[in-house]
Amino acid sequence: MPFCPSCEAEYIENTIECSDCEVELVSALSIKELENDFEWVPLRGVPGKTYAEMVTEVLDKEEIPNYIKSDALSTAYLTTGTSTITGNSIIYVPEKNKEKAEEILLLILDHI
Repeated sequence: MPFCPSCEAEYIENTIECSDCEVELVSALSIKELENDFEWVPLRGVPGKTYAEMVTEVLDKEEIPNYIKSDALSTAYLTTGTSTITGNSIIYVPEKNKEKAEEILLLILDHI
């Protein structure tokens, strides 16, 4: 999904310009929090990028900074299934948010 770099609005695919700001859309917003001095810590492994994205969507809604580090195979071949031959995706969050992020992760993935 494209985003406006100015107001951070999300647009449907194939939209080129923000209707409010009249600036060109970008494919991803920069992560301002990465510039801060966070101590990033991993949560437990998640079986594939699809589940990781489910968790990070909730983390985003809770305003918990995060990023996903996927295994080399799924990254190289852009796979998005729930599992690959080599394994897991790892979600990183600031250390101060780890406890709440772990609770969210467990609520989403406790059935797996």
